[in-house]
Amino acid sequence: MARWEALLLPDWTWEAYRKEDDDLYYGRVKSPNTYGKWEYGYFSQSQLEEAGAYRVDVEIESGEDVFPDGGIPEPSVFEAELDALQYLDEEVYDP
Repeated sequence: MARWEALLLPDWTWEAYRKEDDDLYYGRVKSPNTYGKWEYGYFSQSQLEEAGAYRVDVEIESGEDVFPDGGIPEPSVFEAELDALQYLDEEVYDP
């Protein structure tokens, strides 16, 4: 299982139970839209990228490939909140 929180969507959490294909995961999401309760279904890698999602279920120093995104941000599914903040500072807000 993998778990993300969102830099750009506070109070959103995704948990993936299995990877269906390259861009689709089955799991659950909790957000203000679900009134703080878990809702089960499918979500995509592109949804995580748009939200500036970062992994919260692994140690940064682990050095292991992490399910389900392979551990390499491409370009904006991040391993940690600090990585997401640095990306936004360098890529998005840099004039």
